[in-house]
Amino acid sequence: MHVFTTRLKTFLGCTVFLFLALHAAGAQDASPQQSKAVSLNVIVTDREERAVADLKVADFTVEENGAAQQIVSSNLVEVPACIGILLDNSGSMRGLLHPVTSAIFDFAKANTPANEIFLVNFNVEPYLDVNLTKDIKRIREGLDRAKAEHGTALYDAVMAATAHLVKHGAGCGQRIIILVTDGEDNSSRESLAQTISALHTAANVRVYAVGLPYEKATARETGRLRRVLAALASESGGTDFFLSSVKDTDKALAKITDQIRNQYVITFVPNNGQSRTAATVKVTTRKDLKVRTMGRPVER
Repeated sequence: MHVFTTRLKTFLGCTVFLFLALHAAGAQDASPQQSKAVSLNVIVTDREERAVADLKVADFTVEENGAAQQIVSSNLVEVPACIGILLDNSGSMRGLLHPVTSAIFDFAKANTPANEIFLVNFNVEPYLDVNLTKDIKRIREGLDRAKAEHGTALYDAVMAATAHLVKHGAGCGQRIIILVTDGEDNSSRESLAQTISALHTAANVRVYAVGLPYEKATARETGRLRRVLAALASESGGTDFFLSSVKDTDKALAKITDQIRNQYVITFVPNNGQSRTAATVKVTTRKDLKVRTMGRPVER
C-alpha cells in the first residue's frame, strides 16, 4: 500500500501517513412491511458540464428495479465538502505550474466557507503539503512549494487521497478529489484497476479530473490519458475535463465549483421493501441533461 509523504513538520512531523483500509457506508434496507421515505443526492449537468439549478419535482423520475417510485420532493442544496486537490508536479509540468497554481488559488478563494481543502503535490510520490483547512493562505503556501521534477505517480496520489478522505472526512457531506495532470502515470506502485477498486470501496469519494495539454505527448499517449481520466471520473460519479489550452484551467475549475455547490436532494417513498441500491434518477423533461447519483439512498 502506498503512503503519503509530507514536507510539513507542523502537520505530521516525521510520521508516515499510512494508506488505510476503505470501508463502504452501507444503507439500511427498508422493512418489507413499511416503506420509509429515503433521499438520494444527485447532480445534473448540461452538455457543457455546467450545473443545472432550475429543475422541479415534475422534471425527475426515480426507478428501482424497473419500477417507478413516488417522489415526495426535490430540493437544491449546497452540501459542505472536503476537497482534496491533487496537483501534478512531474517534470513535464515545468511550463504549466504558474498558470495552473494561479487557477487553483482562484478556485480556493471562491470556495464556500463551509468547505475544507487539502493539497497534495505529487510526482514520483504524493506529498500532503496542506492538510484540511479553510485558510486559503496555507493553500497558497502549498501551491508555492510545487516544483516540477521527476515522474508521475498518479494512481498512488488518488489512492492516498481517497484514504485520507475516508479517515478525516467523516463529517463532510461531500468527499471530493480534484486531479490536475498533464501526463500518464509512470511511477505508481498501484494500478488503474486497483485505484478504481479503492474508489468503489470508498463509495462516496468523487473524482474530478482535469487533463492539461502536453505538447510532446503523442496522439496515442494523449488518448490513453483521456481514457484514464474518464475512467477515474465516471467510476466515481465525477466529471473529466480535457483541455486544449492551459488557459482554460480556470473555466474547468469554475464548472467543478458549480457542480459542488448545486446538488439536488430527491426524496421518494419506495413502493416495495427491497434493497434500494438500484435506485436511479432521471430527468425526463430535457434530453440534453446528465444525472449523476451521489452515494446511496439514505433513510429519512
